[in-house]
This record gives sequence, structure tokens and C-alpha cells, in this order.
Amino acid sequence: MNTYLGAAQDLHPKDIDADIVTVAQIVYLEGYLWDPPHAKEAFLKAAKIAHDAERDVALTLSDAFCVDRYRAEFLDLIRTGTVDLVFANERELHSLYLTADFDGAVSALRNDARAAVVTRSGRGCVVITREETDAVPAYPVERVVDATGAGDGLCGAD
Repeated sequence: MNTYLGAAQDLHPKDIDADIVTVAQIVYLEGYLWDPPHAKEAFLKAAKIAHDAERDVALTLSDAFCVDRYRAEFLDLIRTGTVDLVFANERELHSLYLTADFDGAVSALRNDARAAVVTRSGRGCVVITREETDAVPAYPVERVVDATGAGDGLCGAD
């Protein structure tokens, strides 16, 4: 997969519409867009507006290479409560905490985030809160052809 951010890479704080943010139940931030400086400013502006309106802010870590570049910043967003809900896959979680120990990484995430969902490919996902971790099995399919976008589909499901 070759990520192409298109016009989204030009996201600027002036593009954030407070009226739209305040009516959204969850504001979803994309880790791929943490590269452009103006996008960072836009994320932080949207998060503040959302929290002032008592809305939640979600962040997807997007890819292990994003986590490798911005580990400290992502952890700060999570630990300071700028982000309420974290979406990650297993590889991104390992990268975030620099460990191959899944249970240890889940424990660390539990301490840092209010809530998180970690996808585990054919093993489904785990939903993590400060109080508990619930494993959700994957729906069995006969043959997976291409899993591209599966995590995005999960995040967009209601």
C-alpha cells in the first residue's frame, strides 16, 4: 500500500469548523496526518473544541512507521487526555511501547488511555478500558484476499 494523503495533507486550523466539531459525538484524528505542522495545529484545535463541547476525541495510530516517528508525541496526546480513544493494530501497539510483549503493551495502554481498540487480524480485536479488557473474536471467513482497509472499516463501524 502506498499512502497518498491528497488534499488532507493541507489541513489547516482555519479549516476546522467549530459548529461541525461540537455536534460530532467523536472527532476522529488520523495519525498519517501528524506529519504536516498545520495538520497538528488543526488536530489540537479540533480536540480542544470537542472537549469544550464534552465530545470525545479518537486517534488512529495509522501505521507502525508513524508511531516510530511520533512515539513521544502520540504518547503525550494519549497521556494528557487530548485523545480519549485510541485505535491501533497489534504492530502499532508494539511500536508504541517498544515491546514484543502484547500483554505488557495492553497493560501500559490501559494505564495511559481512557479506552482503546487494538485489532489483531484473524484473532479479532481487544477493547481496553481502565477497568477491563474484552477480546472480540474475528468473524470467520473462508479466504481473505486482501485485508487493506480492514482496520479503517472496523473504526467506521457502528
